[in-house]
Amino acid sequence: MNTINDEKYSKIHGHYNCLLCGEHNRWGLALKFELLKDGRVHSHFKSSRVMQGYEGILHGGVQCALLDSAMVHCLFHNGIKAVTAHMNIRFVDSIPCTEEIDLYGELLEIKRPLFYMKSSIIYNGKIMAKADAKFMEIK
Repeated sequence: MNTINDEKYSKIHGHYNCLLCGEHNRWGLALKFELLKDGRVHSHFKSSRVMQGYEGILHGGVQCALLDSAMVHCLFHNGIKAVTAHMNIRFVDSIPCTEEIDLYGELLEIKRPLFYMKSSIIYNGKIMAKADAKFMEIK
């Protein structure tokens, strides 16, 4: 598997200070995404109580950010720099805030300048949250 979360890559795409994946953000999550053989990207993430909403549950805003990050990294793996134009989120079940989860992002369709994406958060083999989005290419 190929990871692209290195300093040179982040500087090219302007993500070196990103809260989710930037290696220069000391408060960031430092997510690293790997390109899978099927074209999706994947990352592991383990949160803490710092990111909880209701007692013991991963905050919904954090979940949204994780879903968004998975989709944008899938675009990066395809050589595309884009920003979120529209995103729909479906919270399926509560995610414990101290457990390890898996993030997936996938490119569904290209209709330049729009890119149609989806992502999911998996915990114990179950989809806990999912999103679909349109991203707008930027230069």
